[in-house]
Amino acid sequence: MTMRDPMRQILRDERGVSAVEFALLAPLFFLFLFGIFDLTYQFYGKAVLNGAVEEAGRMATIEANSSDPSALDATVRAQVARANKNAVLTFSRKSYKDFTDVGMGEEFTDDNANGVRDPAECYEDANNNAVWDNDRGAAGNGGAKDVVVYTVSMTYDRIFPMWKMLGQPQSKTITTQTILRNQPFDEQDDTVNVICV
Repeated sequence: MTMRDPMRQILRDERGVSAVEFALLAPLFFLFLFGIFDLTYQFYGKAVLNGAVEEAGRMATIEANSSDPSALDATVRAQVARANKNAVLTFSRKSYKDFTDVGMGEEFTDDNANGVRDPAECYEDANNNAVWDNDRGAAGNGGAKDVVVYTVSMTYDRIFPMWKMLGQPQSKTITTQTILRNQPFDEQDDTVNVICV
């Protein structure tokens, strides 16, 4: 028996190889698995939030519910709490006179034709806040026949701590919105103030 024989036996011995391979691959496998679970939970949370916001948005268009938006927000909060009781929700509503107004700036007279509203150029104060805005939407649920953009953001801590290990934030924010028109329960006020300051 030479010195090479024991070395050959050691090199040919495959006992314990599976344990070593598992030790090398297990962290990556579990990281991948937890990532899939986390993304699935995120999609589920987004679906619950979307459903709650759309239902509350439909309820908000009815005259009886338009005066108390906090009750509709509480409904959304209760539905989301079933999926994630620690989620923090923020609510926003903007109303417009028409669908074509959504996201549009207030009209102004461009005296020097530079495409920018300069001081002293007259503008139509569509949201009645006495300031020219790049978005003519007024805060709140609006009135009869108004178009309302209802936005809800949900912030929650992710289930698995792997995101910190990857240098990512542990909290996640999901935002959804719905756009609806209020019922014609009254005449719409079409008065627009023109301001020249």
